[in-house]
Amino acid sequence: MLEHAEPLSVLRDRDWNELTNFFDRPEMPEIEQELDQCLRLLFPVPYWEDEEKWQFIRDWLE
Repeated sequence: MLEHAEPLSVLRDRDWNELTNFFDRPEMPEIEQELDQCLRLLFPVPYWEDEEKWQFIRDWLE
């Protein structure tokens, strides 16, 4: 039988305040940009980018 973790508790006002303070910083746009760049490196470019026979899929995804 599988055992599951206990349900997460509701965040208290104090927790919300701390999270808000943590993410409400002047350097957050730079942090977000750096994180975005790092995540884009992890996402591979589809292999069909150079092949015309896959053009319909690329058009459909865009």
